[in-house]
Amino acid sequence: MNELVFNVAALAANLYGLIVIQKEGPDMGFGGQFQFLTILGLTASTLAMTFKLARYISPSLFHGPYMRLSNIATPIEGLISLLYWTIVLYDKDLLVPKDIEFQLPISLDLALHLWPTLFLYIDMFMYKPGFKRSRADVICLLSFAVGYFFWTRLCFQKNNFYPYPFLSFFTDIQRLIFFIVCGAVGSLMYLAGAFAHSQIYQFSNKSKTL
Repeated sequence: MNELVFNVAALAANLYGLIVIQKEGPDMGFGGQFQFLTILGLTASTLAMTFKLARYISPSLFHGPYMRLSNIATPIEGLISLLYWTIVLYDKDLLVPKDIEFQLPISLDLALHLWPTLFLYIDMFMYKPGFKRSRADVICLLSFAVGYFFWTRLCFQKNNFYPYPFLSFFTDIQRLIFFIVCGAVGSLMYLAGAFAHSQIYQFSNKSKTL
């Protein structure tokens, strides 16, 4: 697929998810939809695809932000998809309060919890030959996990509820540990993706020399 066409399609799908959930999603009080890890990840993914598209205008200005943000957004979106679909298959009530009448249509559900992950990993393996793993990316992922702990805690203090019902089952320490573990899993996904990327491009380069 042409890279520009792919970029536009990915950005359009992400914008659809962001716009529709902001317009039709339930009122969540302080923090709004940005209480959800899903929306934070989708926002990062959308910004990454925006920077990627902006490189056609100014490569020197937007290439760096695109690389850094997409490197971080990719494992975050991967983690979101892993957590969401696993928990939904087990018990959807752990993610969605029973008193919320809003139901995600399948098109929006996929736009929030699947397509961003697929787009970012396709982008990583097909259109980022210069990708190199970085300790800074791992530090950013772990910092994001800890930051999300404090963000959900602040939202709870304002709203008296957590965005995901299962978080109320934990103490503060247990929630912090949970998010750190999630950050560690995201970091492992990042490292696994980096390893797979290096193997794919090493094989590709060897094939070209034969």
